[in-house]
Amino acid sequence: MSKLALQAKKPLAQPEEDNTVEVIEAAVEQIHKEEEPEEKATPKKQKRARKQEPVKRITFDLPASLHKKIKIHCVREGVPLKEFLLDCVVKEINKA
Repeated sequence: MSKLALQAKKPLAQPEEDNTVEVIEAAVEQIHKEEEPEEKATPKKQKRARKQEPVKRITFDLPASLHKKIKIHCVREGVPLKEFLLDCVVKEINKA
């Protein structure tokens, strides 16, 4: 019967407060530190930079096979899907 009885609660190990505060402060400082600006923007990054203006969302349907081809192309080129589609639209509008 003694094996079936509930065991007493085991005490939890308390972390050292002095060290814990320092570790937490260091982590918070690392998370919120200012990022250093990049030295030079590559041509791709310059191309990706767009003027900040209000945006509108467009939703449209396309065949799954075409979506897959677009995604594969974007992965191979290292270009985000949004950027690729925006560039395509801009090129088409500039033709006219």
